[in-house]
Amino acid sequence: MSAKATNKKSPFRKVINFFAGDTQGMTHYDDPVSAYAAKPKMWIVNLFFVLCLILAFIYACFVSDIFLGNDRPISWDLVGERLNDFVHPDWSYFFGYGEYVFKESVVYNCLVTLGVTILGTTIGFLLSIPFGFFASHKLFGKWANICSFLLIAIRTFPELLLALFFVGLAGQTCVTALLCLSIHSIGMIGKLYADQLDELDLDALEAMDACGANAIQRVHTAVVPEIIPSFLSVGLYRFDINLRTATMLGLVLNQSAGVGYSILLDISKSAYSRLGADTLAIIVMIVAVDLWSSWLRKKLV
Repeated sequence: MSAKATNKKSPFRKVINFFAGDTQGMTHYDDPVSAYAAKPKMWIVNLFFVLCLILAFIYACFVSDIFLGNDRPISWDLVGERLNDFVHPDWSYFFGYGEYVFKESVVYNCLVTLGVTILGTTIGFLLSIPFGFFASHKLFGKWANICSFLLIAIRTFPELLLALFFVGLAGQTCVTALLCLSIHSIGMIGKLYADQLDELDLDALEAMDACGANAIQRVHTAVVPEIIPSFLSVGLYRFDINLRTATMLGLVLNQSAGVGYSILLDISKSAYSRLGADTLAIIVMIVAVDLWSSWLRKKLV
């Protein structure tokens, strides 16, 4: 027996049902055999998307001239020599003794990077709090769209692009690094704060309204105690991200941002033993901070 439609369907709807099935339940089938025969032909859609991805990949390979890399053969002897230097770090450069002073050492540059990260994250964390509150639709309704748009505009620009912009204002200084980290953190943390506020239970706010509390009392009593642990957890997570970002700011801000500039110099001078020392210090610093912040976030949430 064949399938019978409960009402007349347009040709466009028939095409949709052929590929995706009747999701609206408009078709009635008299037996399982006819229903199975009318099952969606999603394999055709999946095959089409796979072919599109393959064609897009081939197009990207030709546009990027990736095949031109075969014109320059790899010198494996040179790779082995540089890799050997890389896995044998220059410890005098690492700790700053011998021909190096402490301010030239990797340890000092990592401390600079860590200090810039702490200051930039703290400033961004504090300034994100009012932005997060004003961007909450649950607290401010449609007026929150203004602050939400501002946070989106801030997040549009990556940190390196902000660094290039602020170099013209503050130069290649630590102030520029702080501006980059703090401003970009406002856009990211403020958005997460607003999302957390929108997920709050309104029962406490309604109870405060029933007691005749004003807006400040409502936020202070019913909102702040509930969101403090989540806010601190987000701040610690952003600190992890900013630490990785601060290592890249040295590519633009030179020694003002810490260890990133040392990596740039070591690569330009082919000093791979020093590059190994820089890389080792970055790994140790990021892993240590990540373990500490993960442990602290578990205590807060």
